[in-house]
Amino acid sequence: GSATVINGICDINPANSHTVIIAEIDNCPDGTTVRFPQNASYTLIDTIYVRDRNNLVIDGNGSTFTITTQGNTKPDLPAVFGQAGKNGGNWMILRGTNITLKNMTAIGSFPLAGQTRSLGAESAEPGYAEWMANFGIYGTDGAHLEDLTGKKPWGDTITTGPDTYVDNFNKSHGGKINYAQNVFVKRVHSEETSRMCFALTSGNNMWLEDSSCKSGWYGGSDEELDQITQPMIGLHILRNTFDSFNLFGFNVPVPGPNIRDIDIRNNVFLTHPDQP
Repeated sequence: GSATVINGICDINPANSHTVIIAEIDNCPDGTTVRFPQNASYTLIDTIYVRDRNNLVIDGNGSTFTITTQGNTKPDLPAVFGQAGKNGGNWMILRGTNITLKNMTAIGSFPLAGQTRSLGAESAEPGYAEWMANFGIYGTDGAHLEDLTGKKPWGDTITTGPDTYVDNFNKSHGGKINYAQNVFVKRVHSEETSRMCFALTSGNNMWLEDSSCKSGWYGGSDEELDQITQPMIGLHILRNTFDSFNLFGFNVPVPGPNIRDIDIRNNVFLTHPDQP
């Protein structure tokens, strides 16, 4: 199909369906701004995937995207470390360059939100909790996440990772693994996450700025690596506010050849961790 673009704006008015939303976004050319109706509301049963796009701005225009499906009923995607990876959640940006998500709210299906925080969140749904981020960035070079709110994800509000966690693109492209890089998270509010508010893992030149975390069932900001070969070069966590979390405010790996230039400054903690 095609879409009407006026002054670089591609206005869409999709039906209340993740498949229709994906199709409408696909109809908007690279280099445009995809704009949703103002303050619209959508109920999702699966993820909105934005795959292999370039120079695209997605402006939620105040809209809310609520996913109702829980991890144990989501269709399997390729295995991750031998287990069924339920990667997904509300939005996923897969590869591509210079992609912006802004001005929207994503609400997940975490059923224990609002209860006393504990590490029982994952045991309530073993193997599935951590993969359903409000916003997932996998292998993208140039991801801008601005003025967003994420609530109640079965996972993190924002997750970054390599594209091999999602599909087998690398096997048909010379084995190249695409890591998230040049990721800029600004003015994002996260609340009632089953794991971390922010998980900027395995990437290069990642920034978390002027954002807030309230009630992380694991922690505030988790920058762990899943494998020693993964990179973390240039991580900046600046001027964020953390309020109510179970285990830790920051979790970062030990410096090494692929782990360096980590800059954590001017953050505010309103509470101590739940755990002593």
